[in-house]
This record gives sequence, structure tokens and C-alpha cells, in this order.
Amino acid sequence: MEEGNKLINDNVITKKDIYMRPILMLSEDPKFKKNHSVLRSYLFYLLNDMDQYISKIEGNNFWEFLPKVLGLDSKLQLLQFYVRIEESIDICDEKIIQIIEKDYFYYNKELLQHGLDSTHSTSLIFFVK
Repeated sequence: MEEGNKLINDNVITKKDIYMRPILMLSEDPKFKKNHSVLRSYLFYLLNDMDQYISKIEGNNFWEFLPKVLGLDSKLQLLQFYVRIEESIDICDEKIIQIIEKDYFYYNKELLQHGLDSTHSTSLIFFVK
């Protein structure tokens, strides 16, 4: 039984590494480092918050922290999207952060092609903080 628990723990670590890899690659990209110091600081702020919330999750506070983790994930996904297209839209880092902070609540609804005014779903993916 102990070996089975080790496998589960190994999978969690592996999945976190896989999740973080593209985000960390972005943070170390020379062009990103040179041209987006404000976004890079914001990225590290989000990653720090993500680590803090994940490390605090226990059985009795899962429901409290899950929406926050989902919100941080939405922000990180939007950040990666805007960095990929920023040259074609020509907006400053501060404006990108403003857009992310305003739109992250709706990211999963839009991603799953749910109406933004839709409230009928009780899926956890839509309860973002």
C-alpha cells in the first residue's frame, strides 16, 4: 500500500512540473525578460500565489482554495495568450494586466463556449475567484 501512495505522490509532482513548464519557459525567454519586466514581475506574483494556495489545500479548506487556484490558472493562461499576441496588438504591460484582472473570471466560460451571462452550470470550473 505504501508503494501505491508513492506513485500517487510522484504523479502529482510530475503533473505540477508539466503544468509549470511552459509558464517557466516564458519567464526565462530572453525577449520576454528584456521587453516585459512588469509582466514578468506579475507572472512571478501569480506563481507565488499559486504555490501558496496549493500548499495550503487540505480536506477542510479545499472548497475555499479551489476557486482561487482556478482563478490563478485563468490569469496565467491569459497572460501566456497576451504575450504570444502582444506584438500584433501593441499594448503595454500595464494594460495587459488590467485586461487579465478584468477578464479572468470569464476565461473558462469563454473557453468552453458558455454564454457569459449563463448561470445554470454548477461545474467547479466556473467558480473562479
